Amino acid sequence: MDFVFTPYSLPVLLGGVGAAAIAFYGWGRRTRAGRLFAAFAFAGAVWAAAYFLEISSASLAAKLAWARIAYLGISLVPLAWLTFALQYTGRERSLRPDLLALGLAVPAVLLILVFTNHRHGLVWSDPRLDTSGPFTALASEPGVAVWVFAAYAHGVILLGISLVLLGAVRAPSLFHGQALVLLSHS
Repeated sequence: MDFVFTPYSLPVLLGGVGAAAIAFYGWGRRTRAGRLFAAFAFAGAVWAAAYFLEISSASLAAKLAWARIAYLGISLVPLAWLTFALQYTGRERSLRPDLLALGLAVPAVLLILVFTNHRHGLVWSDPRLDTSGPFTALASEPGVAVWVFAAYAHGVILLGISLVLLGAVRAPSLFHGQALVLLSHS
């Protein structure tokens, strides 16, 4: 695989390294909330790392391969955020294994569709290299699965944000700043 450095990839790389460092730190906290936040950060790190490699790749085949890998992180970010928000706000009773398995259904279906997209085009169609910008990008037409997942992801992330906001309002003022920092990274 040929890689082409572009200055536009540097912020993505730094974001991915930062997310990986946060994941490592969160995992070391040994609390359930810390580990759930680490999962959220790790999913973001996978997404950023794969996107860095996608925009640094020269060929269409390599860009598509890295885009598929990026979906491993993309698909898990919303659910990881929601599970962390539930734990952080004291609603851990909602984190039952059966509900988590149900929550994993949408990301699992999306990943199946991503890795079989060449057969149905439900995730993207007409993939091509776009050279009109400052770097060669992967361009495609989004499929119906992208729009369905986007609606799901935005709803789940909004639910997590709402839980953290509600928790911050009910918490002593000492914790308001902590909630704002969390929300600035969601």
